Amino acid sequence: MMKQSLNGIWKIRWTDGQRGGSPHYAKEPGQPLDADLLGQPKDISDLYDPIKWIDASVPGEVHLDLLKAGLIDDPYKGTNVLKCRWVEEFVWYYRKVFDAPQAACSANTVIRFMGLDYGAVIYLNGREIARHANAFRPLLVDVTGKLSDKGNVLVVALESGLYSISEKRVSHLYSATMGVDNLLHKRMWLRKPQSSTAWDWSPRLLNVGVFGNVELLWDDITVVEQTQVRSSTSPDLKSAELEIRFFLSVPLPADSNVSAKVSLNGIEFPAEVKTDEDKVSVTISVDSPKLWFPAGYGEHYLYDLIYSLECNGHIIDTDKRRIGFRHVHVDQSPHPEGGNYFILNVNGVPVFAKGANLVPADMIIAAIDDDRYDKLTDLALEANFNMLRVWGGGVYEDDRFYRFCDEKGLLVWQEFISACATLPYTDQDFRDEVHIEARYQMRRLSGYPSLIVWCGNNEVDVQGIQRFKGYPDLPEDSRLYYEALPEILKDEDPEKYYQPSSPYSFDGSYADNELVGDQHPWAVGFDNKDHRLYRNMKCRFPNEGGVLGSTSLDNIEDCLEPGQRYLHSFSWDIHDNMLEGWKPGTSSDANVLFWLDSDVRKLALEEAVYALGAVQADGLTTYIDHFRSRKFDTSAAIFWMYNDCWPATISWTIVDHKLRRTPSFYPVKRAFEYVRVLLTQTSEGFDILVNNDSLTDVYLTLITGFFSCDGAKTPERESVINIPANSCVKYDHLPQDLCEKNMIPYALLRDADGKILSQNRFISARFYELPLVKEPVIRRETGDGWVAFTSDVFVPYACVGLRGDDRDTDNFFDLLPGIPYRIETAEKETDIVYTLNGIIGRK
Repeated sequence: MMKQSLNGIWKIRWTDGQRGGSPHYAKEPGQPLDADLLGQPKDISDLYDPIKWIDASVPGEVHLDLLKAGLIDDPYKGTNVLKCRWVEEFVWYYRKVFDAPQAACSANTVIRFMGLDYGAVIYLNGREIARHANAFRPLLVDVTGKLSDKGNVLVVALESGLYSISEKRVSHLYSATMGVDNLLHKRMWLRKPQSSTAWDWSPRLLNVGVFGNVELLWDDITVVEQTQVRSSTSPDLKSAELEIRFFLSVPLPADSNVSAKVSLNGIEFPAEVKTDEDKVSVTISVDSPKLWFPAGYGEHYLYDLIYSLECNGHIIDTDKRRIGFRHVHVDQSPHPEGGNYFILNVNGVPVFAKGANLVPADMIIAAIDDDRYDKLTDLALEANFNMLRVWGGGVYEDDRFYRFCDEKGLLVWQEFISACATLPYTDQDFRDEVHIEARYQMRRLSGYPSLIVWCGNNEVDVQGIQRFKGYPDLPEDSRLYYEALPEILKDEDPEKYYQPSSPYSFDGSYADNELVGDQHPWAVGFDNKDHRLYRNMKCRFPNEGGVLGSTSLDNIEDCLEPGQRYLHSFSWDIHDNMLEGWKPGTSSDANVLFWLDSDVRKLALEEAVYALGAVQADGLTTYIDHFRSRKFDTSAAIFWMYNDCWPATISWTIVDHKLRRTPSFYPVKRAFEYVRVLLTQTSEGFDILVNNDSLTDVYLTLITGFFSCDGAKTPERESVINIPANSCVKYDHLPQDLCEKNMIPYALLRDADGKILSQNRFISARFYELPLVKEPVIRRETGDGWVAFTSDVFVPYACVGLRGDDRDTDNFFDLLPGIPYRIETAEKETDIVYTLNGIIGRK
């Protein structure tokens, strides 16, 4: 099979339906215009007037091209996103003139569009050849016999989706994000990122463009339209099977001699070949495979796979990629205290899932490049993650993302793109489309060892609009999640675990049952500001829950227009989280008042960023510490959310749009450290536990005691402990009678050299209720590549900077009385700039 790229510089032009030289007319005289791109053009060739076209990049997106041409202002800055609304309301035309090899003119030939967003009509040499409306699957158009060797004109008419769904009804469809804007974009009908229509953390910016590769494919025998690589590993880990499936544009001749070559790490394996009407399957067996493990649990071993398919000695397809073998089992056996476990076992090893929810890394999907994916996955590892949940309201990520996860050992929970709403599944065309999409994506992603879970949707069950199969009143899309998707998965990716929704309780009890399945513990974060309530939760697999906070100062300053450098200026609110004004229990301003008794709106911008960040950091740390203390009664601490899609002033994230660390990044990193000391409260006092996520036993010195905010301390207790691999063990108990009024229990872990590897404390009160010393005296000591801080009094969340860049190696840490806190840094001027001691009670 031969290929010719049609990427590069194309031309684009616009029409608003009136201006811009609209070519559209009613299909017949006297008939009304329809919403299907307003009918057909009278003559597509009339479109071309060179002065009216500008350059565009393919792959690309219209906003990016207009920005490059100086026709729109940067939509990421200030309030410019509002100025860009006209782009999604226009129809756009892409135009490319290309020559085709003589062989392509006489062979089986296909044009493959890997990404079209959204409603598309394709024209070749003045004639319509295809229509398409799905950003989540490619379009392949048979152009056999339709090409010339010179001067082919390819035109793609595109609209953002607003026209495609303008006559669709949505009043019968439930949406958790239902607002007046739903009547405009009707997102439930659109197979494109749901968050691009606006979410609490995302603005409305409907992408439009040719965002994927465009290729000409041809072959005298057949064209391979998609190749799938999938593997399975035996439960005893002693053998594995690798299957490569080639899906063909036309069947192979009946008398074909079909063969294949498959090699792993340069060693060729005997291949079994089976032919079907529209596909060829090639299978090899591997004895004693080297295994792929997630981060922290072993090597993420990948094989170099090279394969080729031949018919009658003619190579139809050949390629190479990296693959891995691992066995995954989700243990949902009965729990002795009620309900069921939910433990991910990878290669027989139980894994405590540590991580967060990934949303699209940019509001313009075409802007996400290799560097963004590389840095995002690096920062996840830096934060001690081993898992990312690809949330169901965004995208099926690009292959580059999954390759990075494979290489770095990050597990992936992948959701079908459906979030917080019912889909119009009874519509036959829509139903057919989502089935094709699901089949394509399962084939594309099945071969990545990092991907271990397929999930039908996000929060459809939990909204109370869908229940376990067999309930009398199911919404119209239930059959998609409970019947269609699992059936498709059996055909395409049977090795994966699947559940219909997240959260989901397989026993049919209710969606957010703490003791069965996975949970989204939003009792904190939405309606309640008191994240101490996390400590009462028994969730088996918490998969989404969080607290709002500030992003980095640099990021916030990028959001603000000149003269609006303060909280709740117009440009601040455009970049703020929508939920800030939704309910008092969700407002980050109210969170600061609740925890610090401070009016964040009366603080200087830098102080406000600090205070908002410290409260979020404490909430996320409490979430993680509590669920880790329950290992493996609880088997995850996945929070909402990891990253931003655009510059936000207030967000749920620990990494902002420009990949800077938000104030909560380092507290989350410490909470996820492999060996972490934890404190939990009982009726008699405080238990001291140590969580060891490594696969080796660890010997450390444990030090425990109480301190008061002014620096008084009880005698410390010290012991050398052995922490078994992959465990959480109780080592000490501090009786309540040792604790005087306002005394705070704490614990430290030191290694053989006396270095503190982990420190923690347990605070029962709100920060403003503590008698914190207003102006602590902090001593600073520097050495070769390090700086250490010591305070004689308690200083929670000491801050060395708000920029979030690579200069900081630690931040937002506690100074326990008399105990030096050392950070590695080459910045010898590093110093404490903000503490809660100086912020509390500011009104």
